[in-house]
Amino acid sequence: MNILITGVSGCIGAATTRNLLDQGIDEVVGLSRRGDLTRIARQHREQVKMITGDITNLDQVRNVFEQVQPTHVIHLAAFQTPECQANPLQGMRVNVGGWLNVLDAARELKGHLQRMVFASSAAVYGPRSIYPAQEVHEKVP
Repeated sequence: MNILITGVSGCIGAATTRNLLDQGIDEVVGLSRRGDLTRIARQHREQVKMITGDITNLDQVRNVFEQVQPTHVIHLAAFQTPECQANPLQGMRVNVGGWLNVLDAARELKGHLQRMVFASSAAVYGPRSIYPAQEVHEKVP
């Protein structure tokens, strides 16, 4: 198993990495624009191969996929709501364009990829104030 996690240095990326390594995965390859391992637990840092790159750059993403040859991809690289509100065009480039670049690079693996996971955040539901119930879940219209 060869796992590539985009956005590995973010909160969710670091937590996902920790969980996989705690479950017995030997190594994870992480792609991050920051290229830093500070959110990765110290005991796991040697098990993470970090690649610094930008998912908005299709050539960089293709090179990473070609180099890593992942069997599994967990795509977590994205701008969160405050970053998107502060810079909507860059948010679109990262969250939409970057995702398309990841999909293109995965497609070019020609069947080598076994599984791809895309995660979103609660931001997809919009502001909490529009929901009458205390809990917002995926079945809420």
